Amino acid sequence: MYHCSKTELERFRNCKMSVFRRFFYRLHLARCAECRKLQEEMDADDLLLTDLRQNHLTDEKIANGEKTYKKLCEYFKTIPGSTT
Repeated sequence: MYHCSKTELERFRNCKMSVFRRFFYRLHLARCAECRKLQEEMDADDLLLTDLRQNHLTDEKIANGEKTYKKLCEYFKTIPGSTT
């Protein structure tokens, strides 16, 4: 079975593809649990980043998105001059 890449899902989520391709992806996501899970993880990442930008991050949200939060902290550690 075909699975969507993160790049393809990002284009789908941001309406950066033709109507035909969006229709194809909509059908695929309705049938593919693996790709739906990836899309949900990407949505959670976006929500976490939005919370960080708006400074609405609470301990409860960190606990609910702990995996994503840890990934983000690891990423920040790779940036020269960053402190976490």
